Order: sequence, then C-alpha cells, then structure tokens
Amino acid sequence: MNTKHQILTLLLLLTPSVALAQLSYKSEASFGLSRVLAYKGVSEDLEMDLTQTEKLQGLWTLIEIKLRQKFQEYRGNFSPRLSEEERDLLNEELADGVDAVRDIEIERLEEVLSASQIDRLRQIKFQLVNQNSGNLTYLKEDLDITRDQLADIKELMKKQSAERQKLRQNARIELLTPNEVAEFAADIAEDFEGQLRDILTVGQRQELERLQGKKFDFQIGTPKAESDQ
Repeated sequence: MNTKHQILTLLLLLTPSVALAQLSYKSEASFGLSRVLAYKGVSEDLEMDLTQTEKLQGLWTLIEIKLRQKFQEYRGNFSPRLSEEERDLLNEELADGVDAVRDIEIERLEEVLSASQIDRLRQIKFQLVNQNSGNLTYLKEDLDITRDQLADIKELMKKQSAERQKLRQNARIELLTPNEVAEFAADIAEDFEGQLRDILTVGQRQELERLQGKKFDFQIGTPKAESDQ
C-alpha cells in the first residue's frame, strides 16, 4: 500500500461515517511528524539542541497551511453530481497533494534532525496514533495481520469507540476536568492495547514493540501541540 492510499485509508478508518469530501485537513494534519514534534516533551525526548529547535520553528504551521489549501481545493472541486470515476480521480488528486506536502515536511526534518532522531519521532507518532486505535489496521501489511485478526481488531475498535463516546457524555454530565478525562481515556487505551496484544502472535507483538519503541509520556491535560495553545 503506497503512502497516498495509507493516508486516505487512515482518514476513513478514523472517521468511518464521514464522506471524504467532508473531512477536515485537521484530521490528516494531526498525524504528521511536524505535528508530533510540536507536542510538549518531544524535543527533549529527541535531545534536540537549540539550533535544531530554532530551524524547525514554525514547520507545523507551514504544513498546516499547505494541507488546508489542498483540502480547500478538493472541497471546491467536489460535487455530489460527479461520477464515480470523477470522484476517484479527485480523491487521487487529493492524495497526491497531501503526499507532496508530506514530502516537504520530511525533507525539512531530514535537513535538521539525525536519522536516529527521526526514527524516534516516528515511534512517538506511532504511539500517538495508537491512542486513536488506528495503528493496527493502518499498518496491517507491516505486521502481516491476517483477515481473521483484522476482523477481531475492527470489532475491538468498535467497542473502544463506544467507550470513548460514553466518556465524552459522562464528561459533560459529571463536569469532569481535562485531567480526569485524560486519565479515563488513558485507561481505555491501555485496556485496548492489552486486548489487542492477545489477538497478535508473539512475532507480531515483538514487531509492535519495535515500532513503538520506549514509551513516551504524553502529558495529561495537554493533548494538543504547543503551537496550538
């Protein structure tokens, strides 16, 4: 599966009831490496020096703007009257556009960060996406997941989605603080990961651990990137 198809697949998995034409660039932008780099504590984890930090200042904003432009172009060209072939072509154009933005992003990062720093950034990104339960389906080829395993994982994802929805409802009713919501969400994610590992083989678990790397401690109560605050 090439990059452009992975991007659209992940988007559709995370928002299964929303048409592609209605997807916000924010959904896709949330999973870029520059976005992950903007999270609190990531630069320290990567042991970035001041020069590196300064050179990458504003990269997330630049990528965000470019992605917004691509999705605006898509929405501007979309119409319910388009044929299936025309929609497929438009989807491909969007995927190509997002791909081009991602190329700019990785080129900029590779100019500043070392290979080991980028590898670690990818691991942290994997952990972040895992909080949204999308990783195993998104990376099914990397983990060589079988059809039966995929069916079990999708069912598990449905259950976790229902638990997250219930948490959102309880948060409004019980007036939970952001920290309390984050703690409950972390419990849901931990339970999901435990059940997920039960579905995987020993070899798949080992590959999953390699992809994740050492656990990154996302700060409770600060789910957004520093540039968003």
